[in-house]
Amino acid sequence: MKNFLKRLRRIFKSSTKSSKTVASDTTNGFKPNDGSNPFKEEAVVISLMRLIEQTKEGEYTCEETLDLLDEYVELVSDGQNVAAIMPLVKNHIGDCPDCTERFEALIKIVQYP
Repeated sequence: MKNFLKRLRRIFKSSTKSSKTVASDTTNGFKPNDGSNPFKEEAVVISLMRLIEQTKEGEYTCEETLDLLDEYVELVSDGQNVAAIMPLVKNHIGDCPDCTERFEALIKIVQYP
C-alpha cells in the first residue's frame, strides 16, 4: 500500500507541475482559461486506474526491497533463479523505476571486471 501511495504522489506531483504550465494550445476548439489541462487530468486518472489494477497482495515496499537488494544482486550475478527465490523483490524492481535504477547500478558494480 505504501508503494501505491508513493506512486500516486508521483502522478499527482507531475500532474500539478505540468498543469502550471498554462496550455495556450487549443484542442478541438477548447482553450482552458484557468491554466488546467483536462486531457492531462484524464491521463492521470487512466494512470491511477492502471496502478490500482497492477497492485498485488503482499507487495514489497521500496524500503523492504532495498533491504534485500544486495542479496538479490548477488543471486542475479550468480545466475540464480531469482523469480523462484525472491519473487516479491523481482516484482517490485520490475514495477518501481527508483528501485530498478538502484538495482542496475549495483549489478554494474558487481559485474565490473
